[in-house]
Amino acid sequence: MKQDNILPVMNDQEKIKVLFVCTGNSCRSQMAEGFVREWAGDRIEVKSAGSHPADEISRRSELVMREVGINISKQYPKPLESMQDEEFDYVITLCDFARDFCPVFHSKKGEAKRLHWSIPDPHGATADLEESMDVYRDARDLIAEHIVEWLDEEFGIKVVYDPGRD
Repeated sequence: MKQDNILPVMNDQEKIKVLFVCTGNSCRSQMAEGFVREWAGDRIEVKSAGSHPADEISRRSELVMREVGINISKQYPKPLESMQDEEFDYVITLCDFARDFCPVFHSKKGEAKRLHWSIPDPHGATADLEESMDVYRDARDLIAEHIVEWLDEEFGIKVVYDPGRD
């Protein structure tokens, strides 16, 4: 992973605020939060939440993120309701259920910009460990592709993502 930063570092009050939302906040939104924190944490304040949060973050999500050098083990699932009083510039939903039930959030400039990336849920995809890990890797890589494109188009932040898979 290589990042070419072309914008100046911002203080916390100037940072863009982003919320990633999915159903359980144990897999997809946690991975998205980890990527943005790693690649743009000096310019973007990122959080994640779930409409029906799980009790803990998915161990397989942690493992596939470590494969690409990002540690999300300190993150934890949070309920969407806990974010209601916060302002966000972007709210990005990662599953259709979250898109349909996500409330409207506001920023300092009005309504938060909403984006939707339909990422298949890797949780419970298969009982076979290696097949399951591949499903998590597929979700991770799809999330990374969306984030790389979004960071470049919206903020001019250039990231080269290489998952090291053939």
